[in-house]
Amino acid sequence: MPALLGEADVVRAGASAAPRVGADYVAPGRAEIYVHPERIGKLEAAFGLVLDAQRGNLVVRVPPAGAWSFLVSAARDADEGKDAPAAVIAADLLDAHEDRASVAAVGILESLLESAVLRRDAT
Repeated sequence: MPALLGEADVVRAGASAAPRVGADYVAPGRAEIYVHPERIGKLEAAFGLVLDAQRGNLVVRVPPAGAWSFLVSAARDADEGKDAPAAVIAADLLDAHEDRASVAAVGILESLLESAVLRRDAT
């Protein structure tokens, strides 16, 4: 899993990126990623990914190609991998329909709102 999460064609999301934005949420053994639609085949072949909706430990989201630039806008140094923007991570956590994930998502959104208010008040 660590090799997959560090792959250049992957943007970490949800549970995989939550701790990196300060969310109090971990889900060991579970990962969430976004992959560009033109890169999913390469990733499936390289990592032997197979669909297993019942026991799978990886959520792969394939957004439309036109949305990709919004996912990588918060990309970090290539050596560290890439994380989705904090608001996207919060949405992913809400999509988990799990109480702990929802609480973590609210924490992320509150932090984003507070930052926006501070920036507005500074102008």
